[in-house]
Amino acid sequence: MTAEDENVRVMLAALYAYDQRGGAAETSIKGSKQGLGLTKRNKKRFQAQEMLLSLAQLAYNLTAWTRNGLAACRPTLQQFGMLRMVRDAFHISGKIVFDANGQIVTITLNQAHDLASPFISVLGSFLARDRTVANLGQI
Repeated sequence: MTAEDENVRVMLAALYAYDQRGGAAETSIKGSKQGLGLTKRNKKRFQAQEMLLSLAQLAYNLTAWTRNGLAACRPTLQQFGMLRMVRDAFHISGKIVFDANGQIVTITLNQAHDLASPFISVLGSFLARDRTVANLGQI
């Protein structure tokens, strides 16, 4: 077998493997873009689009961090993608109380929401260092 035949065989094997995959990466990327509202280019100026993309990366990282923290309390949340996190988990109604200096004192999430309890478990320990109380209540 010549080197050229070997190269053709390797390329055909790679093409076959590519065709056999499920497309999970593309689906995941599409879901992440939809969840963050990045389905098309919004800005005409390059700098504005670059800033929008940087903010989207920040939002993606914060959402993934939040999902991973919540999954420690409820493992099924690890399966949530960006769209589901934004649509379901980040739409918990609640109330924020500020002190006279504009600092957050209390965060109360709607106890009737299915995901409020895991959020409080994660937020409670994180916010306690700033003396912010996170709790469940009737909203």
